[in-house]
Amino acid sequence: MLVGGLLLERFGKTRMISIYLILLIILTTIMAFSKSLWHSPFFTTGYIALFNLLFVFIAIGLFATGMQCCWKRISALQFTLYMAIYNLGQTAGSALMGPLRNRLNWEYTILSFSAMAGIALILIQFVRIKKHLQQLERLDNHISNKPLKAKYD
Repeated sequence: MLVGGLLLERFGKTRMISIYLILLIILTTIMAFSKSLWHSPFFTTGYIALFNLLFVFIAIGLFATGMQCCWKRISALQFTLYMAIYNLGQTAGSALMGPLRNRLNWEYTILSFSAMAGIALILIQFVRIKKHLQQLERLDNHISNKPLKAKYD
């Protein structure tokens, strides 16, 4: 986790999340096309370990990005919402495994995860943290310049 956080700070959150997603896509695609190796405990254990490592690194990046994008006045509430959305997405993705497995064989079920990671990779490119922070600063300045009304005039 420490290494994942250090890499995010050194090279940028969006860039590292993109790299982690690309590695996750490559890893799951290799797993899907390596059916003959699935019986090997070394191969499957290695896959699970790398998958979880990349998944944790992506989560660290998403949480760090979410914390950075929070408006200070409501940061606790906003970050709680970000975490709830993340957990909902993770749960929904897990819930899709059953229906996908009922309709597809294992290779395509695993490849569907690569497709979902590909969609996430595309969507993360639209995140503009600096622009968002500038908008938050303008909002803070706008609110700070307004005179406060007495509650009981």
